Amino acid sequence: MKNEVELLNSLDHPRIVSLKETRETAKKLYLVMEIMNGKSLYDIIVKAKEQGYKFSNYESSLCIKGILEAVAYLHDLGIAHRDLKPGIYLFNYY
Repeated sequence: MKNEVELLNSLDHPRIVSLKETRETAKKLYLVMEIMNGKSLYDIIVKAKEQGYKFSNYESSLCIKGILEAVAYLHDLGIAHRDLKPGIYLFNYY
């Protein structure tokens, strides 16, 4: 887990939440992460579906571009992100 903490501390990308500090007890290590404002992709998709809205190709490509920029940053560092979910947060999108 210490290696993961060091790795998180080294990341610097506007679409990746930063690690602020750690707290350790006898049995657990707690990570204090940056608080990010915005809506999750999941929430945006659900709201759009409820309102009968369909995203244009342009809107979809903007969303995907932001996600891929963050993933490319990680891959350039030799890091594989294996569990991308629509609960991730997007900024300045909606």
